[in-house]
Amino acid sequence: MFKKLILSAATALAGVCVFAMLAAADTTGFAAGDVLNIRQVPAMDAKVLGELYLADPVTVIATEGSWCKVRYNDQIGYVHKDLIVFDRSQVPEPVPAVVEEVRSVPASTSTSTATSPKKSTASGNSSAKSAPAPAAKSNGSSVGQQIVSCAKNYIGVPYVWGGSSPSGFDCSGFVQYVYRQFGISLPRTTYSQVAMGRSVSRSELQPGDLVFFRSAGHVGIYVGNETYIHAPQTGRTISIDNMAGRSLYAARRIV
Repeated sequence: MFKKLILSAATALAGVCVFAMLAAADTTGFAAGDVLNIRQVPAMDAKVLGELYLADPVTVIATEGSWCKVRYNDQIGYVHKDLIVFDRSQVPEPVPAVVEEVRSVPASTSTSTATSPKKSTASGNSSAKSAPAPAAKSNGSSVGQQIVSCAKNYIGVPYVWGGSSPSGFDCSGFVQYVYRQFGISLPRTTYSQVAMGRSVSRSELQPGDLVFFRSAGHVGIYVGNETYIHAPQTGRTISIDNMAGRSLYAARRIV
């Protein structure tokens, strides 16, 4: 009997040791939600370091209570463990957004009322830029091309989660800000922006169209030749990137 107790205790101890070794080892997890906030500390109201989108991989260092401790851009952050899976096949399939086929831009936001971009009042940020007033439509230039030209003035401005000014933008804040310079009001979030304008196919894309990725969790402005300008993620700046090889979730024409 005594030998059986010793054997059971030894087996249990070995199991604990193996579990501890596995828990200490870094593991690749996958985002199981459209947009996951990576927090600086394990609390829902903590500062957001960045975002993960559906199926994005992330290195999980450990599990602490209801949180996964992760490595993100050479930083340590936390993601709620209910939103992380460790088997890629368990990532839920994207649910297509239900949008109206056509939604006109209100007359009060017509492009004929385009205004000059406002200069940022933020101080101490050398990255802040202001764009010249959009040029009048001429020489065959479309309003969409003018929107792209305006957007290019902010290349190099840093990504800031929740940002919507030239001192820092997130993806939807950038799109909203640029369109506002042409008198066009767009909603603040990608999930509302994807319901604006009218749907166009990838083959029909024109400069100035909005392009959505990751189940409408990310948005940019189409530039042309399979490229788009956007606010990518924490640690990057407003950039023009290639769409080749990327799955386009939706495209909307506003102008």
